[in-house]
Amino acid sequence: MTGCIMSSVQVVDVARSTKSGLPEPFLDCVYKDTPSGPLYLRIWPSSTVTPSGVSPWAFNIHGGGFLHGDHLRPMIWHSRGFLERGIHVVSISYRFVPHVSFRELLGDCLDAYAWCQAHLPDIMRRRGRSIDMDRCISVGGSAGGTLATIIGHLARPRVRCVVNCCGIVDLTKPLPPVRVDPTFLALNEDITTEEELQLEIRSQNSARATSWCPNLTQDLLPEHLEDEQESSCTPWVVTRATRIQYELFNQIFGRNLMIPVVFRRDNFASDKAYQDELRSFSAINMVDESYPPTIILHGLEDDIVQVEQSRSFARVLKKKRIPVREVYVPDAGHSVGLSWKDENQLEWKTYVRPMLDDIVLFSSA
Repeated sequence: MTGCIMSSVQVVDVARSTKSGLPEPFLDCVYKDTPSGPLYLRIWPSSTVTPSGVSPWAFNIHGGGFLHGDHLRPMIWHSRGFLERGIHVVSISYRFVPHVSFRELLGDCLDAYAWCQAHLPDIMRRRGRSIDMDRCISVGGSAGGTLATIIGHLARPRVRCVVNCCGIVDLTKPLPPVRVDPTFLALNEDITTEEELQLEIRSQNSARATSWCPNLTQDLLPEHLEDEQESSCTPWVVTRATRIQYELFNQIFGRNLMIPVVFRRDNFASDKAYQDELRSFSAINMVDESYPPTIILHGLEDDIVQVEQSRSFARVLKKKRIPVREVYVPDAGHSVGLSWKDENQLEWKTYVRPMLDDIVLFSSA
C-alpha cells in the first residue's frame, strides 16, 4: 500500500446537507495521506435512536468503473434510508486507476476501514451518538459493489452485512461488449493523439492519481453546475488532471478495456498468471461459511454487468448457507436504485424497505 493512514482526526468541514436529500449534518475527514495528496471520507451521523440504543454503521464505496466517481453523494437509499434506520453512514474516496494499481485502490478502502475503526467511536462520542463498531454494513454499487464484496472477506473485524448493487463478483467472466457512438471516443483537447492516450493508460505514477472525478458530460454542464455543487455541499474545481481522468474513463470503458487496464494485463508474463490474479480478487471465490449475510440488488436489463454475476454469487452463498436476499428489478439497468429518493415511491416500498429490514436484521445478528 502507498501512503500513510492518518493517526489523528482532521475534520475538514462540517455542514448540513440541503438539496442532496440527506437530512443530517456531515463531517469531512482526511483518512490517509498519499503521494498524490490526501484522501477523504464523509461521515453522516444518524440522529435516529435504535431500539438497542447503539447504532450500526455503513461503509459506503462509490462506483465508476474504478476510474471515476466521487464519495460526496451516496445514493439516497444508501444514505437517507440508512440514517432513518439509525445507521451511521461513512462514504469514502479512493484513488483511481490507471495511475495506481487495483491492489493500491483496494488498499485505500482497507485503510479507510482501519481509520474508521480507530476514530469513529470518539467522533460519535463527541457528538453524543453511540456506535457499535462490530456492526458494519459494507455497501457499494457497480465498481463499489465489487469492492464492498471484497471488503466483506478481507476487512477485520469482519463486517456483519454486505450490500452489492450490480457489482462484478467474478472478474474472469467477460463483460458484455460496450457499443458506443464513435463520437464518444473522439479525443479531446487534453489528450490529442493516440500515442498520448496510450502513455496515459500505461502510466503507473501514483503521484498523478486522482480520487475525485465526476461525470463531466452530465454533472458540469453550466445549467447543472450550481445545483450539483449545492447537492454535494462542496465547491468543485475541475482541473486538467480531472478532465484527463474522465477522458481515460471514456476511452478505456468505450474500448472495452476496463478489466485489462484495472488489473494491468500488460504486467503479467502469461495469460494464466493474469487469470490467476483475476480469480484471486473475485468475491465469488472468497465465500466460506464465515462470509457475511448479503443483500444483492441488480437490474434485469443491466447491459454493463450481467445479472448472471449476481445470480451465480447468490447460488454460491446459499450453498455455504449464508443468508442472502436477492432483489432483481424488472426494466431496470445498471443504474438501478439511483432514482429511489422518496419513501412514497412504489420502488421504495417494494424494494428499499424490505432490503433495509434485512440490513438491520443481518447487522444485528
